[in-house]
Amino acid sequence: IVYVIAIVVMVVAAIAVARAHALPDPQRCLFVVGAALFFVSDLAVARDKFVAKTVVNRMWGLPTYFAGQLLIAWTLIGL
Repeated sequence: IVYVIAIVVMVVAAIAVARAHALPDPQRCLFVVGAALFFVSDLAVARDKFVAKTVVNRMWGLPTYFAGQLLIAWTLIGL
């Protein structure tokens, strides 16, 4: 439960950062989408650790992790 709370706090913080900074709209959207994808990837990790250890968790968790990280990095490069 603490793990999921930490993930939710991370996404809320990303949304707050995107709203507080003067990022251009497309950049702001990509930042929030990146944070959401990272959130989804962490849910795959949590599911793999605490619910069911299957390869399916990695099949959707890893692509969302890397896509989320790339989107976050691309938006932060422009700051």
